Amino acid sequence: MRAALLLLIASAVQAQPFIGNEVVWRTPSPAATYSPSPQAARIEPDGDGYVVAWSEVEDGVSRAYAGRLDGAGRLETVGVHTAGVADAPAIASFGGRYIVAWVEPGAVDARPSLVIGALDRDFKLIGARPLGLTSSPPIVRTEVVRAYVASGNFLYEVDVDGAPLVVYDVPHPLDDMAAAGDQLGYVFHSKTPLNVVGFTWLYRLTTGRLLSPIDLPAAVASNGSSFLVIWNEASPRRLDGSLFGTSFKPFTISTRVGTAIDKLEQPQAAWDGSRWLVVWPRGDTIEAAVIGADLSVKPFTLSARGRRPAVASGKPGRFVVTYEIVDPSERRLSSRIIDFNPLVEHGRAVR
Repeated sequence: MRAALLLLIASAVQAQPFIGNEVVWRTPSPAATYSPSPQAARIEPDGDGYVVAWSEVEDGVSRAYAGRLDGAGRLETVGVHTAGVADAPAIASFGGRYIVAWVEPGAVDARPSLVIGALDRDFKLIGARPLGLTSSPPIVRTEVVRAYVASGNFLYEVDVDGAPLVVYDVPHPLDDMAAAGDQLGYVFHSKTPLNVVGFTWLYRLTTGRLLSPIDLPAAVASNGSSFLVIWNEASPRRLDGSLFGTSFKPFTISTRVGTAIDKLEQPQAAWDGSRWLVVWPRGDTIEAAVIGADLSVKPFTLSARGRRPAVASGKPGRFVVTYEIVDPSERRLSSRIIDFNPLVEHGRAVR
């Protein structure tokens, strides 16, 4: 009886995470940046906190920034920013330093060009190199022994200086990728010759395609042994997922999705060791869903205002979600913690 009661309490905690208050950690100009990404502030675990990258207009120039958030999503350090025009920065810790990538106007015709670089732990630039024109924002993913940067139709494995070691030319622009140990998976969507969302498990040379009327970028996250692929169905509008490595069968995550097609809409997902947290924009709100290891789904509204969310997990049971709120007079970069730890830590749980 006691064991059953404990199990019931544990299930209630799992179903009702603690949602922290909104933390506004940066209030930049509301002016439009050069070439924004679907995430307002890219975030990755970094020790006891998170490394974060964002862009903002300062002195009339769109610049890319990098810094550090603590475990509660508060800004600790503004480490560095670009001197010239840049946007869509992405960053992750690797080999005692940071791998960073961004887009900036090309020297010839000002079209977006990919730049990959490395920063030391104090966010000082070690070096950077342009890689040529690109058609989509860069993505940076790292593990203990490997680091990757993807942008447009190219996937780069890079060293600790950000220099490419291996270059993969992929058939469609990548939407997202996830790395776990010696495994890497990436997703893309294509309208030709058929409407599909595609997933490639690189080192297993496995490719899966789901016939689907998809019109927005897909996303992927890994739990170390399989990959959760997430995409927006166009008709009827809903958010679907499929777990490659365990079950290829698609399942519905939520029907609470936006009606307008916005090229900056993209879901994001992270794994904390026991569950997935998926976040996505719905108009000017942020929606979320907890997906258990058994693929049970519990959706909830994360924030009544916000757009362009990103999510990461730095320790078991806790996630940090970043997003932006834009008003005519200001732009607010914000975060919230989502905590599944016992109620005694926070005193209450909020749906």
